[in-house]
Amino acid sequence: MESKIPIRIHQSDARFQPTASQLDLTNFEVIIGGKNSANKLNAPFRPRPSSQPTMHESFRNACLSPSGRNVLFSDDIVYSILIAATNSATSDLDRRGILFACCHVCHVWSRAAQSLLFRHVFLQIRSSMMALLKIIDHKTERGRRLAGYIQSATIKLSKQPEEFDPPTLPMIHVRHVPALLCHMPNLCTLDLNLGGGSLTPNIISAFARGPRITNLRIEGGYDIEFLANETNPWPHLETITIKSPGTAAIHESRNAPRIRLAQITIHYTYAGSFTEVPWLIGHSKETLSHVSLVSQGEGSSYSVLHQSQFRNIRSLTLGHITWDERLSGTLHTFACLKELRFASFIRLAHSFPSNLPDTIEHLLVTSPFMPSTDQKSVDLDMTRPALLKSLVVIDTHSSGYVFSQTWVKDYIQVCETDGILTEIIRPNRSGA
Repeated sequence: MESKIPIRIHQSDARFQPTASQLDLTNFEVIIGGKNSANKLNAPFRPRPSSQPTMHESFRNACLSPSGRNVLFSDDIVYSILIAATNSATSDLDRRGILFACCHVCHVWSRAAQSLLFRHVFLQIRSSMMALLKIIDHKTERGRRLAGYIQSATIKLSKQPEEFDPPTLPMIHVRHVPALLCHMPNLCTLDLNLGGGSLTPNIISAFARGPRITNLRIEGGYDIEFLANETNPWPHLETITIKSPGTAAIHESRNAPRIRLAQITIHYTYAGSFTEVPWLIGHSKETLSHVSLVSQGEGSSYSVLHQSQFRNIRSLTLGHITWDERLSGTLHTFACLKELRFASFIRLAHSFPSNLPDTIEHLLVTSPFMPSTDQKSVDLDMTRPALLKSLVVIDTHSSGYVFSQTWVKDYIQVCETDGILTEIIRPNRSGA
């Protein structure tokens, strides 16, 4: 009887679990900065009667138990306790509820909980922006303290010109952003959805008077020339993520930004050739370690990988590729490459995975595999990179593709026999 090695299958959780970036600041305001918030935080806790207390009510009651009232913890211990407590929350609302409950325990717990509540802010409508500015008013000690807790911000700008804003729901526009950021002195991570606005020279120069941004994510539009050496408002950038419809046009007269990046991610919602990448990483040869180039279009070119700045990278993610001798040869020049991820299906024009570099320790592939456009006969073999430690397979198909399915099953069995950690992830599909 044939012995079978069990394969671990992880199904994605189908329940909707909102993240902090999906919550409007209105909810945030109610929790920690709403009307009479100072009185709320200083008033004694009065639990509402309920036969089934919520998670954060149970946690709050435990915090206020007589046996724990006289126990003093250092700030670091309290912070660790709050992190552990919020890790058990099943949604971001529960997490915020737990933290709000902790604000009632004592002064130390209140400060620690507030630092977690204010760590990230999400802003989309102008009323939320004004509410936040009122809470972090720099004229008060409390406002300055709360402003100092903000480390990352997600700001979604209006897709329409300001004159088209609904009268009852005015949106945030690009002209508001520089002044807003100046109220967040410790902000280091900025996620900016440009919408329909454009970055004028005055706005760009105003950015330079704000906080020191080290992690930048821009979505929408093609406007990245403002990062040129002459105008770049954030010379200390370490990571850049750009999500745009396609390749950004860079004028030949624009000098490359003098930034030393450790990580760059370019995601095209359609197709592109990544020609802006060499311009962005012109001064990052010694620092660049993580690169992700993903295009939704099949016609994209990854010839940009021949740039010398990529030679020392440790992690590479690619999407919608044709696996051929040229790409295989390029990857073999990356002497430090440890992690390789194929985020979309692979068109095979060369044997796989026997032609992967032996330096690969962690491999992620997305099934199914597709034949190349020239219908060249290729093999899916059982060869493993010599140093491979883990394999993840994203199985995106529900039926058919017997060739790919058979290889995935056999390859995982071979890997597990060799002691390699394996995992199959099958994303939820409608009707599943």
